[in-house]
Amino acid sequence: MGRSICYRTGIPSAVIIGSMLDPVEVSPGLARRALDATWDYFVDHGVLREGTLTMGYLNSDPRIVDRYSGAGSCHWGLRSLTLAFMVSPSDAFWTSAAQPLPVETSDYRLDLPKLDWTVQGTQATQDIEITIGANTNNIVTVSPFSLYRPAGEAIVHRPLRPDNFQLKYWLSKYDAIHPFNDLLKEQ
Repeated sequence: MGRSICYRTGIPSAVIIGSMLDPVEVSPGLARRALDATWDYFVDHGVLREGTLTMGYLNSDPRIVDRYSGAGSCHWGLRSLTLAFMVSPSDAFWTSAAQPLPVETSDYRLDLPKLDWTVQGTQATQDIEITIGANTNNIVTVSPFSLYRPAGEAIVHRPLRPDNFQLKYWLSKYDAIHPFNDLLKEQ
């Protein structure tokens, strides 16, 4: 959800850094599993095309790409691999057995009152959902990337992508398996 969705493969970076800084608090096996699960999920869903990461979530989708993002912006998501490859091949990150992620071992719920968020993981579906208490929208209008936009981009030499701010920030729920409540499939 939100800004810089195309950086999605960078998600495990914080876990990897946590393991590098304090392997007792964040086990190397958990960090490695976070890296593997993230990349497996996105690669299995086709984010790598023609030697690069697509601009979108599960594929190329200019409706959700930020206006400031350029052709190489999604490569910020490579930071997770960069961090992993900085670790010595003999390090516990690479040699430890993978440790299951929390959603792989049980259901869980995290209440984050300062954000007014609830994060829930469901083991049976392997889905993680964020509920935002301040947001009440389950459906928003998704602005299309119509035919005039590429033509306009060629003329003005800058992106003319739709903002779709409501889709990125105003939904009451966002989840990993059905990002954006499947609103992008409708268009």
